Amino acid sequence: MSKFTEDLQKHKDLIKNILYNFSFKLKERADNHDNSKYSNEEKDVFENVDNIKREDFDSYEQYFNHTKPLIQKALDHHYTNNRHHPEHFKNGVEEMNLLDILEMVADWESSASCRNTVLDTDYSFKRFNIEPQLQKIILNTLKIMYE
Repeated sequence: MSKFTEDLQKHKDLIKNILYNFSFKLKERADNHDNSKYSNEEKDVFENVDNIKREDFDSYEQYFNHTKPLIQKALDHHYTNNRHHPEHFKNGVEEMNLLDILEMVADWESSASCRNTVLDTDYSFKRFNIEPQLQKIILNTLKIMYE
């Protein structure tokens, strides 16, 4: 076997290990996503705002701004325990890693779907001060999410 072929195989094996490791970490995140919402600090609070109908508001932003004061303590707990939220970090998105970003984008898409609405990326980009380059990466990722 040539040196090139040996090096190529080593390279491929290392890449496979790295990507499998990422896959395992993503699986863990999928299995444990938002588990803190079952906690005493969050569950009752979030259930109590369920009677406020989202369709009574023109946008998710209006709904969120209306309910936020009612759920702030639960939100604080949730953000502290869930790193897929920019609020988990002192400096927001810039401290997140790619796995955090992937989970965050999946969370956005799922939340919009559960509300029977289209994901408003402009609102999210503005809310979290996401720079144009990362905005484009997120939009590219959303295009392939259901492939």
